Amino acid sequence: MPDHAPEVAFTGVSLRYPNGVQALDGVTFSVPAGTICALMGGSGSGKTTLLKLVNRVEHPCTGQVCLDGRPVDNADPVVLRRSIGYVIQEGGLFPHWSAARNVGLVPRLLGCDQRTTDELVISAMDLARIPHAEFGRRRPDQLSGGQRQRVAIARAIAARPRLLLLDEPFGALDPAIRSEMQDELRALVKRLGCTVILVTHDIAEAFAVADRIALIDRGRLVQIGSPVEIALRPSDAVAAAFTAKQALELRLRYLRLADVAAHLPACAGDGTEELPGERTIADALGALARTGGERFTVLHQGRRLGPFERRAVWDLLQRGAA
Repeated sequence: MPDHAPEVAFTGVSLRYPNGVQALDGVTFSVPAGTICALMGGSGSGKTTLLKLVNRVEHPCTGQVCLDGRPVDNADPVVLRRSIGYVIQEGGLFPHWSAARNVGLVPRLLGCDQRTTDELVISAMDLARIPHAEFGRRRPDQLSGGQRQRVAIARAIAARPRLLLLDEPFGALDPAIRSEMQDELRALVKRLGCTVILVTHDIAEAFAVADRIALIDRGRLVQIGSPVEIALRPSDAVAAAFTAKQALELRLRYLRLADVAAHLPACAGDGTEELPGERTIADALGALARTGGERFTVLHQGRRLGPFERRAVWDLLQRGAA
């Protein structure tokens, strides 16, 4: 594993199990270094299988997976796995170990001395917002679900990996804690400067945390793109189905004015409201509703975009981009 966040590339990856089940079928896409990519799909779609190919738990029948252009199949599997942070649903903690001992697992496997291990454990638990002084001695059964997931994340980052693999890490949490953990994940990844591949079946979670979303259906890649592209420009009917039930809500909550400005027709005259491009669509429309404004200008990266009409935003949200 390099000492920087790696690019992860899947090239023509197919996997058929001995029982004849086609788990993956010619999947090709890449995850840029330092980004969060969400693998989105239903049960049995192949998203967890893709994750397992990265750390060589599974092996493709054809194609390859590369980190910075180097095939993972050329790496020692033990060394590779110890260099990658991995979190599964429910955390996968050892129940008879304390939280601190669980977190220190990988540093110990890497041969760190006790002092270094202790320092890494304390730092990782602080980063995961599960302070060592309060929680380090507790066993998993003495922690809440959210606390156990924080310990699992702390264990994954203790050795400062440059690649994190997360398999539905928040799936068992209640909605409020899940939302909090999603926000903290983005902040944590930004601080660590690592590449992240996140498996989820929840499209709202993918929109909340990911820079790119890969839609997987029956072992095939349906579409990959930014949340904006997934929300406004689905590649086909299968891709559109991923967001169909929540399309308007997703666009309102997670897209920014700057994201949609390129898809809005400019109108004549001047904008009566000036709105920052970082505001979400929901926030911006709410501000316009409170003032009665019908036209607005978007301020983004030192530029003025527009003017646009409020009704054009609603039209775009309801139909998506052409």
